[in-house]
Amino acid sequence: MMTTQRLLLGVITAGAMGLASPLLAQDDCTATKLEAGPTFTTGPDCTISWIDNAEMRSLTWQAVTDDYQPATLVQTGKGTTLTSSQLPELIDVDQDGWLDIVTFTSIGMVNGTFDIFLYDPAGGGYRQGRSVSGFALSQDRDGYLVVASKDGAATLTRFFKADPKGLQFQFEINPYATDPAKPEGGFTCDIRATRSDGSAGAAAGVVPENPDLLSYYCDPQPAPSRARRDTDLTENPATTDRVPGGTLFYCRLEGGTRSVTISQTAKGLRYTYGPLRGTPELVLDRAMREVTILPAKRPDRSGAISFKNAAYTYTVSYGDKMSDAGDAAGTAKVKRGLVVTKDGNADRPIFAKACLSDHTYDVITTLHQR
Repeated sequence: MMTTQRLLLGVITAGAMGLASPLLAQDDCTATKLEAGPTFTTGPDCTISWIDNAEMRSLTWQAVTDDYQPATLVQTGKGTTLTSSQLPELIDVDQDGWLDIVTFTSIGMVNGTFDIFLYDPAGGGYRQGRSVSGFALSQDRDGYLVVASKDGAATLTRFFKADPKGLQFQFEINPYATDPAKPEGGFTCDIRATRSDGSAGAAAGVVPENPDLLSYYCDPQPAPSRARRDTDLTENPATTDRVPGGTLFYCRLEGGTRSVTISQTAKGLRYTYGPLRGTPELVLDRAMREVTILPAKRPDRSGAISFKNAAYTYTVSYGDKMSDAGDAAGTAKVKRGLVVTKDGNADRPIFAKACLSDHTYDVITTLHQR
């Protein structure tokens, strides 16, 4: 379950920030010194960017100034700024195929507040639903968002579902409720469609007719070998493509374990190759005059950028290939890839892989506007 956060942001989409002058990589939160305090993280404003459904998104993060300060997300024509006590995670909470922003504010010894900003693809922005209190998030296999919360020695489990207005409370389970039939002491499982803490909107819930689900969460001491029916909600590096600010080209290569990125820096362009997370295996910083940029051709917008390093040349290519006759008329299929050659022998590359279509992005044509 999600219990801690890893990264934070402020927002500028590719369109909002102006494709011809994207954010520079040195502004990234990953390259900024942040300090984790007892209740909130401190540090200068910084950005984090990622690729979501072939679109680049960037958020500018600001640290809070007080303990327990609620998270806020301000969206304007100039971008979006997220102010939060902890760095957020990018998680598809409502399972709609788009990444949402999840932040956590520590309040007590265990519990805190989760603020979940759901992405709205129709509106092109984020919406904030009701905050939820607890210490862990998970997704039940029947689609419920599950929030675990400490209440004294007991652990309450609350269930929510997402709709266009945000997260809606459904029901609550307390396996350690006092059993009035046992005056000498004892527990029973309390299942209710209203929240025991009296929060607003508590009467909106519905207890499902699902014996398997109810019995699973009513078990106060499950066997260690019991198979889980819920999945922890944490950012998944296997499905989340974080990129440097100023990214012009991103490609998760076939096989899914390596990526190549070209980003703008203060001095030119940077080529980065390596694992999805962790230390890159190759970084090449070059001035614009040292990089070969083949012009975009019409109508397929095909082109390439090449970086040289001793005898080796690293070339990323891009292009829009019109659909086959059997596909929907007028659609285009983006093709991107990486080719590595030695001693200028383009006919015999030593490495060649295509990009995974769901994990790639480019705005290389903006280089020709300069």
